Amino acid sequence: MKRYFWRNFILIFSVAVITLGVQLGILIIQYRSSRGDWVDSVYSDFVGKVDSKLEYSGEARSEVDLVYDYIESLDDNRISMYRVYDSEGNEVQTIRRNPEFNNSLSHEEPQSRPSLSTPPSISEPSGGPPSLPDSAAPSMDHGAPANEDPLSSVDGDFVGAFELEVGENEVYTVQLYSYNPATYTYTKDLVNSFIRSVLISVPVCLVIAVILSLLVSRNNTATVNEVRTALNDLASGKNTVKLKRARKTEMEDIAIDIENLGKTLESNERSRKAWLTSISHDLNTPATGIKIIADALSDGIFPPDTETLNSLKHESDNLNSRISKVVDYSTLQEKKITLSRISFCDFATRMASLFSESIAVECAEGEMCADIPLMEKACRELLSNAFSFGCDVALSVGKDSGNYYIRVTNTGKLPEAVAGEVLFEPWSRADSSRHEGGTGLGLPIVGTIAMLHGGTANIAAVSDSKVCASILWPVK
Repeated sequence: MKRYFWRNFILIFSVAVITLGVQLGILIIQYRSSRGDWVDSVYSDFVGKVDSKLEYSGEARSEVDLVYDYIESLDDNRISMYRVYDSEGNEVQTIRRNPEFNNSLSHEEPQSRPSLSTPPSISEPSGGPPSLPDSAAPSMDHGAPANEDPLSSVDGDFVGAFELEVGENEVYTVQLYSYNPATYTYTKDLVNSFIRSVLISVPVCLVIAVILSLLVSRNNTATVNEVRTALNDLASGKNTVKLKRARKTEMEDIAIDIENLGKTLESNERSRKAWLTSISHDLNTPATGIKIIADALSDGIFPPDTETLNSLKHESDNLNSRISKVVDYSTLQEKKITLSRISFCDFATRMASLFSESIAVECAEGEMCADIPLMEKACRELLSNAFSFGCDVALSVGKDSGNYYIRVTNTGKLPEAVAGEVLFEPWSRADSSRHEGGTGLGLPIVGTIAMLHGGTANIAAVSDSKVCASILWPVK
């Protein structure tokens, strides 16, 4: 069971982890895409406010204070920090957001401030975040570390920059940094909860994989053990096996196949016993007759006249015929057929001419395709069997519904206890008492030849007083 458990566990857990990994990868890609859209949205929203003109009123203040007041009036709580640079590229103001103090803004006071008596004016940004000139670019201490996301820094994601024109000569550049969805007050809980759910999913998948593996391996182990026991029973000769019907379709099919195998082996065992009984009887009978006659001749009991010699010849021919049938049947098991063509009428006429008795012949127009010598042997066996057990024999040869057919009918009756298919098994006879002659291999030879052609052979009663034996094989 351990082997099945670990195999199922690795499979189930791997599928769960791969599925989780694919979903996580998709969500990461979507998050990075939405993060970029977030940055664009923050910049466009803020710049939309910057586009409006301000009316200045009040006492004169420094340019930096005016910039601070102006930024505070336009503030967006998605922005985490503002950096203000003068026209020479020196940072003169850093305005940070303090989330722990109701998102209030704080700024560092510059050491000196020039006086200002005119209100600030805003330069129009052109299409997306403007880039700073080299002289105004912040140092690496104010930007993202070289080995991290170029949009990200310890103070947030860089959004863009815009210029504030104060008075007539002074221009300040303001850089914007925003929170990302993982740090923004109103979305970070959602992002963190998702991360926690992903982390929790791994041990949950592990537990589920263990439980499912135990259930599946236990079920499979029971089924495999049952199948193994049934196969061992078949190997030891216990052909009557019965398996429980599993819920799984494939396991149910296996159980049915094993039961069918048991039935086949049981049938083969019956055939084997029939072979042994028939061989000992059918071959021993003429051999015994030959021995009795030979001993009688030797002892002078029978005179060596024509009648005695004819009896000896009859028993010898009977033994040779039965041995020949056994050899023919054995040879057919490995026979390779060679196809050729002959007209239906020529075939039927040739078969009828082999018998001295009268045969009613019916043949269709056209040709058949078969191994002609083998099909002649099969037809001859059917005709011999018909004359042995009946009269008024008729032969019909033709083509019907995509099959060639040979049908031999005669007056007679099948024993009620004997099915037509059974007669095509080796050594089977309608006469179970074995009083009639024959080897019991004629119809099995017919069935084997039909099978070599991809067809079937059958014998059945067509009325209360008529029996029909037939061979069907596909048209080629």
